[in-house]
Amino acid sequence: MAHSSASTRDPDYVKRRLDHYYRAINAIVLARQNPCTGLLPASVAVTTHGDYRDAWVRDNVYSILCVFGLALAYRRLDDDDGRAYELEHACVKLMRGLLASMMRQSSKVEQFKQTQALEHSLHAKYNTATGETVVGDFEWGHLQLDATSLTPDYGIWERGNKINHGQPELNSSSIGMVVAALQAINGVNLFGPRGGPSTVIYALPDEITRNTTVLHSALPRESNSKEIDAALLSVISYPAFAVSDKALVDRTRAEIIKKLGGKYGCKRFLRDGHQTTVEGNEP
Repeated sequence: MAHSSASTRDPDYVKRRLDHYYRAINAIVLARQNPCTGLLPASVAVTTHGDYRDAWVRDNVYSILCVFGLALAYRRLDDDDGRAYELEHACVKLMRGLLASMMRQSSKVEQFKQTQALEHSLHAKYNTATGETVVGDFEWGHLQLDATSLTPDYGIWERGNKINHGQPELNSSSIGMVVAALQAINGVNLFGPRGGPSTVIYALPDEITRNTTVLHSALPRESNSKEIDAALLSVISYPAFAVSDKALVDRTRAEIIKKLGGKYGCKRFLRDGHQTTVEGNEP
């Protein structure tokens, strides 16, 4: 819906629009945020395909982005009725909840550096109400580098290679998220304007370059077994924007649309049978 430039400059009009988004976000997202842990369930549904009431790391981060974006918009208002503060702290609460859940597995981080074994990877989902783990180390494809570099993982769809035999492999979508994360965190001061040189995080340029080179050489393929994957959309565009080569971005997007596009959207990958009669009712 188009709006005139005069109306968008009207403070009352802007506030009404933001209040509209606030009501929507409050009803859809914040109403489901756990008051104790700050975590969000992936869904409130329990179906034949599984129980989705747990808190997935990736789903939580993606879901809270709209809350943070609205908080930034409210900051620009002279009178926001305290909503910027409320929304900002909802984001902080969720991120602290994820951090608390991961800190319970802090021993695994050091072990993974040495072994890169599946059982030493941080879990991909947690109990929404307690932040505790909900499945065993070998009962889920926890190793997902875009949710926690050049390490084989289970990818965004938590299933590993194309034939879904539980074998991890190097995924372009995971590498792209790692590249974006390294670029974003480079130079960040953990204490903000009150911090000093000792609280600044630096990412090694060689690490960024190495991951970027691998990503560019792999695209438009997702992995050795998957020719193409819809997960690459999140790498070549929002939220990662990890590929600077426009020709490569256009080629990857064209491959996704050509091979995965359908009447109502895109399949995840070729021969994707999730929640269809092809794969039955297993989650």
